[in-house]
Amino acid sequence: MHEPVIAEAWGLKEAFRSVYRASSRDEAERRLDHFLAAVERAQIPSFNAFADGVRPWRSELLAYFDTDGSEMNWVLIRALMASVANRVLFPMQDVLGLGSEARMNTPSVAGGNWRWRMPERAGGGTARRLKDMAQLYGRLPVTRTAAPE
Repeated sequence: MHEPVIAEAWGLKEAFRSVYRASSRDEAERRLDHFLAAVERAQIPSFNAFADGVRPWRSELLAYFDTDGSEMNWVLIRALMASVANRVLFPMQDVLGLGSEARMNTPSVAGGNWRWRMPERAGGGTARRLKDMAQLYGRLPVTRTAAPE
């Protein structure tokens, strides 16, 4: 019968799911390597094709784990970028990692609101970081090439 193949396929599916349950990039990488090696051993055509499709995206897949939680502003920005929302917005104060001193307003306080202004330069690789994350999550505009003449 085909039950051993079904059991092996289920095990491969679970091995791939475990990649996304990893608590760190290193653990995700170990689990991904384990999955790819298991696919090689199993030689189930549909899983071979799937693994062939995963390999070119290895760095993008592992980039999901590029956080240790120490920059919660970027953890939240990443969560927004990864969402299914058509558009995402986040305050520049969060992008810059600023604290409460950069609040736009204080609820139930009549005066002193709306005074924060962005520093002239954001500094550091902030723009690059946003662009890389937008690219990772497919949020960059699609560029169209001209049709051949």
